[in-house]
Amino acid sequence: MAVFEAVTFKWKERIYTIPPDQVMRAIAKIEDVLTLSELHRYGLSGTAPIAKLAMAFGAVLRHAGAAVQDDEVYAALFNAGEQQEQVMAAIQTLLAMMVPPEHLQQRQKEDAAETGKSLRVVAPLSRKRTR
Repeated sequence: MAVFEAVTFKWKERIYTIPPDQVMRAIAKIEDVLTLSELHRYGLSGTAPIAKLAMAFGAVLRHAGAAVQDDEVYAALFNAGEQQEQVMAAIQTLLAMMVPPEHLQQRQKEDAAETGKSLRVVAPLSRKRTR
């Protein structure tokens, strides 16, 4: 049984999927830019370095087969006119991918108890809006 589930993204109206046996490699690419603890901290604070976030998301999209440059992802975070929402969705998507599904609920409970805040992590395709 695989630890991770398949991860699906939508980019420029096309769907990309990373199979379960490739998720660890994608996570390593994210961690070349941002660590899990950094993403977690950014999610709780509601802010993140957008260039780094775009680079991490770009790495995942390329791993999934998308022909995308980091500057395109960066621009997409601004295009919708809802920058804060886009940034939070990107953080949540990366976190949802990086944390093994069986640990998500426990981590969310710990976050709520520690900070009084709850960072809701959602399935990657369900919330990420990109162009």
